[in-house]
Amino acid sequence: MTELTGCNIEVELEDAEIRNATRVGLVRFDEANSRGYENKHGLGKSQQVIVHMVGARGEAAFCKAAGLVWPAHINTFMAPDVGEDIQIQTRTKDYYDLIVRPNDNELHRFVLVLGLYRRFTIVGWIRGVDAKVKKFEKAYGNRPPAWFVPQKSLRHFPMEHV
Repeated sequence: MTELTGCNIEVELEDAEIRNATRVGLVRFDEANSRGYENKHGLGKSQQVIVHMVGARGEAAFCKAAGLVWPAHINTFMAPDVGEDIQIQTRTKDYYDLIVRPNDNELHRFVLVLGLYRRFTIVGWIRGVDAKVKKFEKAYGNRPPAWFVPQKSLRHFPMEHV
């Protein structure tokens, strides 16, 4: 089920979609671990597993809302999640901002998806170059600085050339 509420798009994943995305997230976590990749954002292993699973579900939800087949990439790391230039940033709290990090490609489009398990909200998007500006730069806790784009600063859907 997909519905438009205000400027956001609400998406509900079916059981099979949840299971598939969860599997992809677990494989991504296992692959990163087996290759010895360290988390650069201060997360422990149990948090990393959740981030991979929720991120995969967010990608699946975006593709469902956009009418696209989810590519479910594994071992592509900095490559786009969808299409030629779309990065999905899935956050679990409905008030969170979209995060863009220093190593993220400025030419990519970053989409904020909110949710955790079944129901997701596609909030909006911004180009990396537009996100990486001083007014959005913040550092929380002992983590490195990044750009936190408020939801109100994101462009609404539809995206051109998805």
